[in-house]
Amino acid sequence: MTLVQFFRIFARFFPLMLLIGILMAAFVWWSTRDEVRTYTSSGLVNTGIYSGYNLESNGNSRLDYHQASAELDNLLNIATSFETYEELGQRLLAECLLLEEPNRTLISPRAFNELHNAIPDSIVQNVVVKEDPEATYQNIVKYCQRGDDNAIYVLLYSGNQLFGIDHFSSIIIKTDGKSDMLRETYTTTDPGICRRTLELHIKIYSDKQQDMKRLQSKDVVEYFRQQLAETRGSLRHAEDSLTNYMRGNKIINYYEQTRFIAAKREDLLELEFKQFMQLQSADSTLTALENQLASRVSLGKLNRELGYLRDSLADISAELTRLEWLSPQDTNNTRSMARINHLRESSDRLKNRILSSGDSIYRTQVTPRGSDLDAVLFQWLRNLMLKSEAEAKLAVVDIRKREFDQIYQRLAPIGSEIKRMERQNYVYEQSYLENLHSLNTAVMHQQNMLLSSTLNMISRPFYPSRPDPSSRKFLIVASFLAGFILTLGLVVALEYFDNTLRTPTNTEEIVGLEVIGALPKFPTRPNLGGSTSDGEGDGKKKKKKKKGKVDYAYIEDRTIGLLLQNLKIDLSNRDSSKPIRLVLISMRPLEGKSLISSLLTFRLRTYNERVLHLTPQPPLPEEDEDDKKKKKEKKKKKGEPAGPLIPEHDDTHSYAVPPWFYDVKQESELVSTENFDGTDKFDTLITELPPLLMSPYPLKIINEADMVFLVCRANRVWSKADAQTLEKLQASTEKEIRVILNGTGIDHLEPIMGYIPKKRSFIRKLAKRMVSRSFHETGTI
Repeated sequence: MTLVQFFRIFARFFPLMLLIGILMAAFVWWSTRDEVRTYTSSGLVNTGIYSGYNLESNGNSRLDYHQASAELDNLLNIATSFETYEELGQRLLAECLLLEEPNRTLISPRAFNELHNAIPDSIVQNVVVKEDPEATYQNIVKYCQRGDDNAIYVLLYSGNQLFGIDHFSSIIIKTDGKSDMLRETYTTTDPGICRRTLELHIKIYSDKQQDMKRLQSKDVVEYFRQQLAETRGSLRHAEDSLTNYMRGNKIINYYEQTRFIAAKREDLLELEFKQFMQLQSADSTLTALENQLASRVSLGKLNRELGYLRDSLADISAELTRLEWLSPQDTNNTRSMARINHLRESSDRLKNRILSSGDSIYRTQVTPRGSDLDAVLFQWLRNLMLKSEAEAKLAVVDIRKREFDQIYQRLAPIGSEIKRMERQNYVYEQSYLENLHSLNTAVMHQQNMLLSSTLNMISRPFYPSRPDPSSRKFLIVASFLAGFILTLGLVVALEYFDNTLRTPTNTEEIVGLEVIGALPKFPTRPNLGGSTSDGEGDGKKKKKKKKGKVDYAYIEDRTIGLLLQNLKIDLSNRDSSKPIRLVLISMRPLEGKSLISSLLTFRLRTYNERVLHLTPQPPLPEEDEDDKKKKKEKKKKKGEPAGPLIPEHDDTHSYAVPPWFYDVKQESELVSTENFDGTDKFDTLITELPPLLMSPYPLKIINEADMVFLVCRANRVWSKADAQTLEKLQASTEKEIRVILNGTGIDHLEPIMGYIPKKRSFIRKLAKRMVSRSFHETGTI
C-alpha cells in the first residue's frame, strides 16, 4: 500500500472516523459527569541503607551493594505486604471512629457521613473505646477475625477509596533518584485521609522492619547469653575447687613458694659446705695447736673450765642458726628480730668469757718467758669456738635438710594437681571470654541493626489543600483520538488484507490475465435509448449527471473510448472483409457483462457501425412479482432507471440457452428472427455468453472470435472454481483472453486513464503533491 492509497482511504473514511471519535468522546463525557476529585500527598523517608553510618562502620569498610540492595528490597516488600495494608486500614479506621464530629485535618464531613452510613451505630458503640486508640484498634481486629458477615470486614476488605485494603495497593513507593531515600505518593478522594494514610503507613512498616531485625538477632543473643552463663558457672566451680585445694594444702602461691624453698635449700647446702669446711679447718688447727701446747699448758683443766662455756655457746649458735633458717612453712610468719639480736649478744659475751678464762689460766701456769704462747693459745681458743659453732650449725643444717626433703615429697604431687586444675581453669576462662566476646558482638550487631533500620522522615506528608487536576478533558480527547485512530487502523487493515480484485493491478496478479479495460461503479445506470423509470426514451444517448466532485459522464466516455481504442489496435492486422467477432464471458452472474456489452454496442452504433448484439435470456434468475415490485421501488428511491438495461433495437437479440448450447458453431444459430439474413452484413458481432460456472458454453464461437473478454466484478474474490474453469477454457482454445474489470474505484482508474478529473480542495491537492513528490507539477507550461 502506497502513501497515495493510504491518504485516499483516509479521505474516503474520514467522516466515519470522525463520527466514531465523537461518539466515544461523548460516551466518556457522559460517563465522567459525576467525577469525584482526588487529592495527592507525598512524603520522603531516609532509609540510610547506602549512606548511613552505624556501629560496625569504619573508615576502610566497603559497602556491599548486593546486601544493601537486598535490604532495600526487603523494606519495600514489608511496605507493600498485605499484612501492612491490613494493619493500616484497621488503625486508620480506629482513628476515624474515635471522632465524634468531622475533623478536616483527618476526615472531611462527606467522608465522615459515608463512614457512619456504612457502619451501624451498634457496631461503633461496641468497637470504640474513648481516648484509647489502641483498644479500639484491637476491637476492630477482633471484628475482622470473626468473619465476613460484619460491616467492618466488608468495609476494610474491599476497594473502598478511603479504608479499602485493595485501594492501599495504589500507594507508590520508589527510590528518589539514585539515593537510598524512598518517596511515597498516595492519591485518594479525601485530603485528610490522604495525609494520615501516608503517616500511618510509614510508621507501621518502620516498626515491622525493626521487629523483624530484632527477631532475626534475638535467638543469637539468647544463645550466647546461655552459653556465657554455663561457662561462667563452670569457671567459678573450677576456681572454687582450686581455691579449696590450695587452702587445704596451705598453698598461697605454689610457684613462688617452691621457688623460695628451692633457693633456701641451695643456700642451706652452701652453708653446710662452708660450715663443714670451717669444721675441718678448725679441727686440724686445734690438733696442731694442742701438740704445741701439750708440754706447757694443762689442756685438760682448760677444757674443763671451758666445757660449760662451749656447751652454752653451742646451744646459742644452734638456736641462732635455727632462727636464721626458719622452716619453709613459717616463711610468712614475722621473725623475732629482738630474739636474734639477744642471742648474738649472748654469743659475743660467751666468746669473750672463753677468751678471758683462757688468759687467766695461762697467767697462773706459765712463766714470764711464755709470751710467745699468747698467740698460740688465742688461736687454739678461737678455733675451738669455731669448731663448736660449726658442729652446732651442721647439726641444725642436717635437721633442715630432712625437713626440706619432707617438703619436697609433699609439694611434688600438689604441683602436678595444681597444674592440671590451672589448665582446666584456663580452658574454662578462654571459653568464657570467647562467649563473652561473641555475646558482645551479637548485641552490638543487634543494636546496629535496630539503629540502621530506624527510618527518618525527611519530608512529612503534607495536607493537599487543592484537588488534583482533572483528567476528564484528557480522557475525552484520548477517547476521541482512540476512536479516530482505531477506526483508521481498522479500515486500513481491512483494505490491506482485502482479498478482492479491487484494482487492475491486483486483477492481473490474481487472475493472471491482462486487463484491457476497467469501468468504475456508476451512481446511476446509463440510459442507452431504452425505457426509463417514467417510460420515456428517444433512442439517443441520455445520462443523468450526478452533481458531485466526479464527472461520471467524462469517466464513462473515456473508459469506453479507451476500451474500443485498445480493441482496434489489437485487431488492426485482421481481415477487414469479415465482421469483428467479440465474445464477453464471466464466471458468475451479475458481473456486468450486459452493461459493458450494451455500452460497447451503443458506442459502436453511434459511429454508424452495424452491430449484432446477442444476449442470453433471461440475464438474471427469475423472480416473483412481489420481488420485482420491491426491487423497482428500491431503484426509484436510489434514482436508478427501473427499465431494461439493454435497449430495444432490431439488431439486438436475446436468445434462449438450449441444452445443446456447447454445440453451437455460429452466432446466426442464436438468432430466432425469421427474416434474419445472416451475419455478413454486420461490422461487429458482440456475443454475451451466460456465466461459465452456471451454463455450458460454445467452444466453436469462442475459438472463432477475434477477441474474448472476461468480465470480472471488482468487489469479488477470485475463487478456486474460477481459476479451474479459466484454466480449462484456456486449455481448450488458443484465443487470448483479456479481462475487463467492472465496478472498480475511481481512483484505481489512474493507471489506465491517467488524471481523474474531479473537484479537489487545496489541502487535498497539497497533500497529494507531498505524497507523490510532484512539488512543481502544473496544468500548463
